[in-house]
Parts: sequence; structure tokens; C-alpha cells
Amino acid sequence: MNLGLGRLSRDSAVPGLRRDEYSGLVTTIPNIAVQKAVAGILGALDEKIGANNRLAKSAIEYADMSFPQHSPKSTLRSLDEIVVTIKGVSYRSADLEAGTAALVTLKSFSRDGRYAVGGLKSYVGPFRAEQVILADEIVVAQTDLTQAADVVGRAVRVPRSTRYEILVASLDLAIVRPRPGVDSTYLLGLLRHRSFREHCRARASGTTVLHLRKGVIETFDTNIASLSTQKRYAALAKPLYQLEDNLAAENQTLAELRDTLLPELMSGRLRVKDAEKKIEEVV
Repeated sequence: MNLGLGRLSRDSAVPGLRRDEYSGLVTTIPNIAVQKAVAGILGALDEKIGANNRLAKSAIEYADMSFPQHSPKSTLRSLDEIVVTIKGVSYRSADLEAGTAALVTLKSFSRDGRYAVGGLKSYVGPFRAEQVILADEIVVAQTDLTQAADVVGRAVRVPRSTRYEILVASLDLAIVRPRPGVDSTYLLGLLRHRSFREHCRARASGTTVLHLRKGVIETFDTNIASLSTQKRYAALAKPLYQLEDNLAAENQTLAELRDTLLPELMSGRLRVKDAEKKIEEVV
């Protein structure tokens, strides 16, 4: 980061560096005591980020495990009866420019089943109003680039973005909105249940890239709990998803702080004690 190697990258299809372009660069290296202190500070930030990730994962796993089992009073219905699905927007690479809007993409689905804020792509292209994802709405992956089909059929809840004013679903996703009489948090739990994923995976086609055919989501048949049961589940699950949001926001702040401190500490422009004070203000 201190050397600015990016500016030396050669313009080509695959950016790269030649040895003679960087071998003559000169830099300063702090003494071993300072190196260890810097490593300790940055390591502590990484450990905190890791601990937050583990806690968030546990919270969502608990929400998933607590989803109510079918009861004799539940009603078997097609998903098409209780949801509206909206296909995402098709876009060009020229549309991926900096702006106030972003696409929610396949990279917004982590392999452990959680929402990944790093999957957002800045977007300036056209979209319809119905393709805008409102805070806490649900999207389902309709495409999968992983060989193990880890993503197709996964459902995630998209929290409000702190960076972009508008979030738009990309073509690889479907927004799934509940019809009146269905609690949105209950719907999320239903779409995250293994039976829905198995339904989607069994109907995905393709070799290198898997796709869901039109109507696969809507043709899923399931037992729908009573509204009172839906509300009880929502009361349990909502705080867990809020916890995940809070931890994700904290991790974003910690990661930005880590990336800001590293060059300052390595160059000597910032003393270790001053860096520790900055961390105390955040954590």
C-alpha cells in the first residue's frame, strides 16, 4: 500500500508488473518492535471482525433452526398464491459506473447463506420502479456459478445500504414479495428452509452455469402456518436479523479503519499509541 504498486501496472488484458519496474523501489521499514506493535493492532481488528462474523452466522442459523414445523392446521398452498416475484434488470458493463444506485448481484450471496454487502455494484443504467429493492426485502438467486450449486435457490434479506440511495435487483435475482396476509419475516424463513432450496436445485439446468426456469419459485408447494404462528416466529427472528445488520455495519467500520491505519502506521506518520486511541473510539 505504501509503495503504490498499482500505478506501475502495465496496460494490458491482464494487468501485471515487470521485475525491473519494482526492483529499484525504495521504502522504509520500521524496527521490529514497531512491526510487532503494528501487527498486534491490525490483528486485534481482524480478530474482532472474525468474532462478529461468527456471532452473526450463529444468530442467523438460530433463526433458521427456529422456523416453525408444519402443524395439522397448516394449509398446503403453492407459493404463487402468497407471493409476487419480480425479475431483476438486465444490464451492460457500461452501466456499472459510480453513482447513487447499486445492483444487488450474485456476489451478494455468501456461501454460508448470508447477505454479503460487498456484492453491490455501482449502477447508472435504467430500471423499473418494481425492480428497486426496499429495505429488508427478500431476493432469491436464480443463477449459480459455483460447481456445488451453493447459491442457486438461496434467499437473503437485503438491509438498507449506508452507501447507496437505491438498490436494484440484477438479472440473476428475483425479488420475492409477500401478498397480504403473509408476514415478510416468516416468508424469509420459509424461503431459507432446505425444502425450498432442494426444490430449486432439483429444477436448475445448465452445465457451467446453473439457471432456474421461469416459474420454478412460484411452483413450490408448502404448508403455510397460521398468521398467529407467523407473527410468533417473526418476533423471535427479527431481533436476530437486526443483530446481523449491526454486526455487519460494525465490521465495515472496522475494516475501513484497518485499511486506513495500515499505511499510516507503516510509514511512521501515525504512532502506535495514537492508533490505539482511534480504535478505542470505534470499538
